[in-house]
Amino acid sequence: MEYKFIQGRDEKGRFVKGMIPWNKGLKGYLKGRTSPMKGKKHKKETKKKISEKLKGIPGTWKGKKLSKEHKRKISEGVRRAIQQGKIKSLFSKGNLPPLKSRITNSKRWKGEGNPNWNGGTSKERHDWIFKKIISKQIRERDNYTCQLCGKIDYIDLNVHHIDYNKHNNSFSNLISLCRSCHTKTNRNRDYWKKELINIIKNKYNYE
Repeated sequence: MEYKFIQGRDEKGRFVKGMIPWNKGLKGYLKGRTSPMKGKKHKKETKKKISEKLKGIPGTWKGKKLSKEHKRKISEGVRRAIQQGKIKSLFSKGNLPPLKSRITNSKRWKGEGNPNWNGGTSKERHDWIFKKIISKQIRERDNYTCQLCGKIDYIDLNVHHIDYNKHNNSFSNLISLCRSCHTKTNRNRDYWKKELINIIKNKYNYE
């Protein structure tokens, strides 16, 4: 079977509409044809040229998000495939990276090697007055409810310092968060500072 190939891309590097894929009609990538790069590697110079060529071109999913329904279908599909033995779970026995590799990666992401590193402030201890008195007052003020997701928790509700300064125990700098939401605030800190400050100001009219 012969196919007409329309070569060319637009200024953003996308395929021109109407292009016929090279593998159209084939029943498998390796049936009848093999990848031209099989067994080969790009030279460093070639990789550099490819990188330069792709700079400024937005990714296919940039600015887009999967809907909850789409995520649910993907999750169900993967779970079903694992149950049927079609694919292995990432955490199944024999499917984990070698121990040496895991130890190396663990060390690499510790301390200053972690993009969320903040000068070791996580090791600072809370003031005793915060632990014994203030944290309890904040949970009561917030009705033992996570101020992000609305989860009620009388046992394991965390009290978060909005400016990440453990010694700033002003009520306007403290907010109740469940364990899951508290974990989120360790990333993209500038965003969460603004978001949580707005929540507290709007709810309690703090200046």
